[in-house]
Amino acid sequence: MCYRILSFLQEGRLLREQDAGIPLCPKALVRGGQSLQKMWLRRQTTKFNGVSYIVQRGAEAVFTEAGEKEIQGNVSYYKENAKIIMETLDALSIYYTGGKNSPMYG
Repeated sequence: MCYRILSFLQEGRLLREQDAGIPLCPKALVRGGQSLQKMWLRRQTTKFNGVSYIVQRGAEAVFTEAGEKEIQGNVSYYKENAKIIMETLDALSIYYTGGKNSPMYG
């Protein structure tokens, strides 16, 4: 990965992807007449050229009538679980935050 190249090329400074949260590839980094930043960009755009087909179809399905019903069913399930947890904590006099004044329950 590009950060490994940077680790060796920087003057005693160890720059890693984990430090920045993103791959580090400065535009000024050139070896053999090739910009490593351009090569990294080419690799990334070739490997991850947009969202996969299955993710696109899943996102599209969310907006159908059946998708909305399924989502509402999932939300209802989680709200019921949250209610059970809230009631149990109340019965045991355990302090917690959220639940009663949450926008989902208002």
